[in-house]
Amino acid sequence: MINLVKDETLSFNNVEDLKKEVNKNQGHFLHTRMKEVSMNEEGLRIEKKNYGLKECGLKSICNRVGIPTTYADRIPTDLLVDSFNRLVKSQPDKPITVNLRKNNVRAIHSDTYMPISNDKIVNALEIPKDLKVKVRDITLGDEFMRIAFTSSINRVEVRKGDIVEVGQEINNSETGYSTFSSLDYLNRLVCTNGATIAMAGHGVRKVHLGYQDFNPNEIIAKGIERMRQSHRYADAFKIMNDKKPLASYLEKLSKDVQASLGKAPTAELVRQWKDQELNMYSIFNEITEVAHTRKDITFPARQNLERIGGRILDNYLNMVK
Repeated sequence: MINLVKDETLSFNNVEDLKKEVNKNQGHFLHTRMKEVSMNEEGLRIEKKNYGLKECGLKSICNRVGIPTTYADRIPTDLLVDSFNRLVKSQPDKPITVNLRKNNVRAIHSDTYMPISNDKIVNALEIPKDLKVKVRDITLGDEFMRIAFTSSINRVEVRKGDIVEVGQEINNSETGYSTFSSLDYLNRLVCTNGATIAMAGHGVRKVHLGYQDFNPNEIIAKGIERMRQSHRYADAFKIMNDKKPLASYLEKLSKDVQASLGKAPTAELVRQWKDQELNMYSIFNEITEVAHTRKDITFPARQNLERIGGRILDNYLNMVK
């Protein structure tokens, strides 16, 4: 196998520590052409200079030339190197952007790709003290950054003792893993479940095309303003408490959950919903609880389950003013 540089994933307890790390280790870009790139056992050679290759970088460059990642993980190193270099020579020579950090390749993009940088986002993140914010998750990796926090000032009591806090989830990827997003985020205190409200009207998404009008300050400020309007969630939860799902809806929902959880665990989960005749609020919580308690699923799978919970809630938010 090629001598890959391991991807890093760091966790932080506060935004200030995240800012220090992001500003200290900013990425940079090399604009070149595909014909200038070749692979060897130690990584990549670009414009006659050697660079390390991150694990996420291997996936990116293999996708660039059409080598399936699962194939790249299994074949002998010499065969992978030879296949990559032959494919580079056989394809049209296009301008590319090489995504680097500490002289290690994290990704190769088309020359039109201009990522929204993590430092631009974190340096714009100023949270008003009166919101009394609690950090729920701050994770920084080579492929993604996630910041989730909630406020204790406008708590929603769904039913006696069942309190939900409203907040924001900010996601970004400098390597093409996902878009930038600033979305409403909910946290149920009784079991620390989270749900991300990712639908229209409850957040913003931006793809990485170097938006000249991208203003993270304005986007984050709008998200914080939505945190102050938590009464809408209280009204939506009341409707969910009185609503039982149709069988056809459960079938569709199970397919969404299965993509993250797998066939057998999802079937067992749906069977329990039917046996207990759960209402929509309870199902919403069951899904988001799985996202936080299952240790055998990936971070993207947990995040997707939170967003499924968010889509359920969004259906009922549309019913209230």
